[in-house]
Amino acid sequence: RYQKDVYAIRVNPVGIPLHNGKYRPSGMKGVSDIICCVRGFFLAIEVKRNNRSKVTNEQVLFLKSIKQTGGYAIVATNLDDVIRVVERIRNAVS
Repeated sequence: RYQKDVYAIRVNPVGIPLHNGKYRPSGMKGVSDIICCVRGFFLAIEVKRNNRSKVTNEQVLFLKSIKQTGGYAIVATNLDDVIRVVERIRNAVS
């Protein structure tokens, strides 16, 4: 469903392909999988398959820096995790 107060992009973690078949990393390590703006607030979402999936040190640092600068940051294992934080942001600014 379209949400007029939410804009989100998926960050593509794949690097730049090299002539030898390998990849050169692109961008900054640890950037969350989904970057959003909800009613003017920054939201970083690190997506994990389940609660046993490991968050890397770089991902922890990225999420922490977002929170320290006034944004929202979560590790989500399902859609309900995302819906809860989006609703929390909406309620905080309405």
